[in-house]
Amino acid sequence: MATVADWIRALPGKSAAEVASFIGCSPKLVTVIRRQDRNRERVRHIKRVAYHNTKVLQAEEIPWTSEHIKFLRDNWSTMTGSEIARKLGRSRSGIVGKANRLGLKK
Repeated sequence: MATVADWIRALPGKSAAEVASFIGCSPKLVTVIRRQDRNRERVRHIKRVAYHNTKVLQAEEIPWTSEHIKFLRDNWSTMTGSEIARKLGRSRSGIVGKANRLGLKK
């Protein structure tokens, strides 16, 4: 069963008064529901942009310094990947990936 909001969304080109008289509600209700829909779309857009921006930031690689590589080589067999990640300010998966590329074994 269609709700009032569904009817309002189905008639986007009509004025609030025209939609209200068609479905039997007040023009104010039509305006409020349309405003809520616009706000909902804005929130969805903001979430999409924020998600995209975090992906871009995650994709940017922080270069490995010789000191970080030395620390990783020296501590790989005695510390966990999470501990090393905290010390170097990197993600655990980044540490494990670099250790694998360097051929380090536990």
